[in-house]
Amino acid sequence: MYCGTDFLSPKESAKLSPSWEHIINDASIITRENIALCCRGCNASKGQKSVSAWLCSKYCQERGITEATVAPIIQQAISMGQ
Repeated sequence: MYCGTDFLSPKESAKLSPSWEHIINDASIITRENIALCCRGCNASKGQKSVSAWLCSKYCQERGITEATVAPIIQQAISMGQ
């Protein structure tokens, strides 16, 4: 959803194994539209940051993760000010 990597099992790579991500970091938003799978590396890097703030991080810059490269649902969250 962010970096486009293929998921691996935790035995192969913990950072590239799948994890559940809250797109908008608000515990009261528990809809399917706010939860998606991403790799543990991206999820850990994003933490509690908004998507827009996280896309400016060194992590994203080093990996070429931009608004144009993320999944459409993430682009939609960005357009809504997240």
